[in-house]
Amino acid sequence: LYGAKSFDVITRVNDMVLIGLGYLIGYPISSASVGALQGLLTNNLVALKGSCPNCGEQVFAFVKTDNSIKAPHRAECHVCSCPLEYRTKVEKSLSGTRRTWVYGRVYLVKQGHPRKRKWLKD
Repeated sequence: LYGAKSFDVITRVNDMVLIGLGYLIGYPISSASVGALQGLLTNNLVALKGSCPNCGEQVFAFVKTDNSIKAPHRAECHVCSCPLEYRTKVEKSLSGTRRTWVYGRVYLVKQGHPRKRKWLKD
């Protein structure tokens, strides 16, 4: 019913579609990871670790050091999905190096009463 040429054409089209999808999916992932690594190498980005106040699981977040003074960093627990807030303090190192120390605590974000929450309508 189908010849060898039509099978070759279908195979080539399938290969091109898969390669195109690989680029479309892989580019955002690779560019985000390159940005995170650049931030870590320039000492502009720090990794914070703490325990979730709700379930006790270890939670991690990447925070820029210049933004952590102005506003707390919000994240979500990957286990219990409760909203968390990292409140950090940044201090310069006393030694001659240009290092900064970032420390702080993880807090559970208080949510309003279920009846008072504003739900977005679809």
